[in-house]
Amino acid sequence: TNTHKDGSTITHKNGSANTHKNGSTNTYKNGSTNTHKNGSTNTHKDGSTITHKNGSANTHKNGSTNTYKNGSTNTHKNGSTNTDKNGSANTHKNGSANTHKNGSTNTHKNGSANTHKNGSTNTHKNGSTNTHKNGSTNTHKNGSTNTHKNGSTNTHENGSANTHKNGSTNTHKNGSTNTHKNGSANTHKNGSTNTHKNGSTNTHKNGSANTHRNGSANTHKNGSTNTYKNG
Repeated sequence: TNTHKDGSTITHKNGSANTHKNGSTNTYKNGSTNTHKNGSTNTHKDGSTITHKNGSANTHKNGSTNTYKNGSTNTHKNGSTNTDKNGSANTHKNGSANTHKNGSTNTHKNGSANTHKNGSTNTHKNGSTNTHKNGSTNTHKNGSTNTHKNGSTNTHENGSANTHKNGSTNTHKNGSTNTHKNGSANTHKNGSTNTHKNGSTNTHKNGSANTHRNGSANTHKNGSTNTYKNG
């Protein structure tokens, strides 16, 4: 167990390695800061738990790697921040869970990668924000689930890619917003499902692409809006 309370700071610089294996627990409470700079590695394996509560900050800069394998849990509660900058990688494999609750922010900038493989879950609840800027990649493969509830925002800007393959599910409920700007790509392949319910908005601007292949389903219910502008 590694517990950080009340504004504690843990910093990893210049290729340092922070590895959690076999059910280890890493907890950050009340504004603590976990910073990874310059290629540092933070690996969670085999059911490890990393929890951020009450405005804690988890920042990855300059190619740092944050990997969750085999059912690990990454939970952000109550306005916590998870930021990936400059090509950092946030990978969830084999049923790992990435949960953002109550206005938490998950930001990917400058080509950062957020990959969910093999049934992983990415859940945004209660106004949480998931932003992808400048060519960032959000990939869901093999039945992964991406759920936005209660006014959450999923924004892709400047050529960012949101890809769903092999039966993945992308669900927007209760006024959630999914915006694609400036040539962003939203691709659904092989029976994937994209569902918008109860007034949700899906906007594509400036040549953005929304592609559905091989029996994929795109459903809009109860006043939802799907708008395509400028080519």
